[in-house]
Amino acid sequence: MYILSNRVNDVNRLMGNITYSGKLTNALNITAGANYQRQVNHYYQEVADLLGGDFWVNINQFAERDFPDDPNAVQHDLNQPNRIITAGEQYGYNYKITMLQLAAWGQLVLKLRFFDLLLPLKCRPLLFIAQA
Repeated sequence: MYILSNRVNDVNRLMGNITYSGKLTNALNITAGANYQRQVNHYYQEVADLLGGDFWVNINQFAERDFPDDPNAVQHDLNQPNRIITAGEQYGYNYKITMLQLAAWGQLVLKLRFFDLLLPLKCRPLLFIAQA
């Protein structure tokens, strides 16, 4: 039995930036900034076409072959075993990953007679959150 499916990666992204530039003295300038990024990726499968069938049973066919004696191993969702799926519905894997990033940076520039000295700083923590 076969069906046509779509493997979907739904991406929502929010980004923002801010920059400041100033002169501390005649020879010393500062530039600083920050940025924020939040991205949520929703990965899932959905039935595109049942190829003439009326429904699809939401089981893992590979696990059915590899673990024939374990009825739980074949289930994609143990909370809804043997769920009946129709065209357009999500099935199989279905999870979200959220990425949060906040970065701050700064640069001091000391202008001397024959050259400039630069002191750059950067901080960029990154956080990933997975949701089923």
